[in-house]
Amino acid sequence: MKSNVLIFSLICWTLWLGGQTPPSIGAQVYIEPGQTAEEIEGWFSIMAKYDMTVCRIRMDETHMAQANGSWEFTLYDAAFDAAERHGVRVFATLFPANTGTGVGGFKFPKDAAHLASIERYIGAVVPHFSKHPALFAWVLQNEPGVGGILPKGAYTEQAWSEWKTFNPLAPDPNGFMREDFREPEFIRQHTTAYLSWIAAEIEKYDSGRHLHVNSHMLFVTLPEYEFPAWRKLLSSFGASMHPSWHFGYFERDQYPVAMGANNDIIRAGAGEKPFWVTELQGGNNSYSGFNPMTPSAEEIEQWLWGSLFSGAQGIIFWCLNPRKAGLEAGEWSLLDFLDEPTDRMGAAGEVAAWLDQNPDFAKARPQTANIHVLYNRESMYLQRDREVRSVEVEQYFEGRLPGATIKSVLAHYEALLEQGITPEIGSMDDFDWKARGRAGAAVIIPHQIVIPRRHWEGLKTFVAEGGQLLLTGLSAHFDEYGQNIMTGGFPFREVLGGQVREFRVMGNTFLMSVDEKQLPAHLWQGTLAVDAGAVLSYAQDSLPVALQHQYGQGRTLWIPAPIGLAAWQQDNTPLAQLLQAWLENGESLQVRFRGHHPGVTMKTMASESGLYTMLINTNDYPKQVALEFAELRSGQILYDSAGAECQENRVLLPPNACVVLFWEKQN
Repeated sequence: MKSNVLIFSLICWTLWLGGQTPPSIGAQVYIEPGQTAEEIEGWFSIMAKYDMTVCRIRMDETHMAQANGSWEFTLYDAAFDAAERHGVRVFATLFPANTGTGVGGFKFPKDAAHLASIERYIGAVVPHFSKHPALFAWVLQNEPGVGGILPKGAYTEQAWSEWKTFNPLAPDPNGFMREDFREPEFIRQHTTAYLSWIAAEIEKYDSGRHLHVNSHMLFVTLPEYEFPAWRKLLSSFGASMHPSWHFGYFERDQYPVAMGANNDIIRAGAGEKPFWVTELQGGNNSYSGFNPMTPSAEEIEQWLWGSLFSGAQGIIFWCLNPRKAGLEAGEWSLLDFLDEPTDRMGAAGEVAAWLDQNPDFAKARPQTANIHVLYNRESMYLQRDREVRSVEVEQYFEGRLPGATIKSVLAHYEALLEQGITPEIGSMDDFDWKARGRAGAAVIIPHQIVIPRRHWEGLKTFVAEGGQLLLTGLSAHFDEYGQNIMTGGFPFREVLGGQVREFRVMGNTFLMSVDEKQLPAHLWQGTLAVDAGAVLSYAQDSLPVALQHQYGQGRTLWIPAPIGLAAWQQDNTPLAQLLQAWLENGESLQVRFRGHHPGVTMKTMASESGLYTMLINTNDYPKQVALEFAELRSGQILYDSAGAECQENRVLLPPNACVVLFWEKQN
């Protein structure tokens, strides 16, 4: 009987993952010794009451392994049984005994003995729970990623030694010194290798099961994630998104932007695979997390809808019930200490109920513009190596601090999002230069200080075939070996129409007049030697500092100054206006804002019956936004808990509001 139930549940979830049933909302149910079966039953009962149909359970070895070598699963059996009774499917996170490396668990085994103990753990836990009807997926590891720091321990040290032997640093053919990026490249491949080993161990006992991993601290650990290789390994991709841990680059009113970028990067990395928000902050953090905060019910709505409109197949909060012991005791939960729902739980339940009552939404898919904001891991490697701080001289310039290259990407993304435009945001390695050029795509490369050699010809082909390129900041200053490619024959001289003479330090913020409009920039200004094209801006000594050029069927706009970092620190309206002018003759969208609206973002989804738009206003005052459509449409509000108003193509958004609208094509 149980096998039939399992087959049926897998069929249902396969259909779900294909978009046939609504996305699911759920929460981590934290299981720990001392709990009773009655308490666990109560938590799952509450989940069902609030239309939550998925949960995550951490399978902590220290709760199961006995001193005599036996295993005690009673507590976790009670949780799985309660999940089954209440129609909740389980993402089970493998969590072998911790070695004192923090609340999130270790990322690599310490040595051969530790690896053997992990193997025994998987051999005990996976077979025991593999036939349970409530089990949907195994999460291979909680939050892989080490922040670019090579882990200590014999297991990693031996692998690193062997990897270096097979990957020697080849000497430069011209005799120049090369930057050695082998260590971060090793960490990247080492992460994939360990996850692959875990997956193979699971396969021994539970073949064909859904496999999942949740990335974390994305804007720091992104270079460590080998997404193309993971597509062959995982059934779905995931992300942890805790503002208090992961969004240190952002102000609180920017969290919807952070959520959008995080989701969109994971969706791009997943390719054709589905993606989840596997952990979303559900409650306060008093002592854990870099930035203590308690999310509001309005923020919970914004984060949920923002993730759904990025295409998330489901969202799982961390967590449902407060932990009794440990670093996170009494924190993070949707329930209070009396096991009663908070307003945050109520907000999550309202969204979950709406999804259940509006099945057409499940057929909708995210709509993105043919605009691509690109990053590469080598720029993040080199930025990390170049970061400088001093206690003697207090010059903390953004361009010299952690995250400068990814912040530049995020600044351009935000300026577009506040125009109602969702660009694609992804890796250069995933970008098909030739095909996208022929499709007339627009590419933004914002302060990517490295352009790896493997992309040189592709970038030229992209523009020649009809693509639009915006290059800003110190982009293309170096190759992947850290060599200055602006001397001795700049490889992009022909496509850009010139080359940089030098980069001048100008101070934290300075103004450029680009096409007769004032544009703030940060720290550096590149002066140009021009071969061809139209100069749009000059420095005080009359040297060109911005250049527009036609190359083949495409065009380029080159501003060799970090305009994104200036926008990140202050008003981003000038950057938004520049992007609007640059795109006005290129991109045709089904819907966008009329103008730029700071603090207001929009995402769009399309189904056969019409367009869905989700608007968030993080300002502490109302905002009226006019929408522009490619064709005449009539709108109606579908979800709104703040009192928004819609009249024709205008939407009035109360402070901190999140509203979902549907726009039907008019005959």
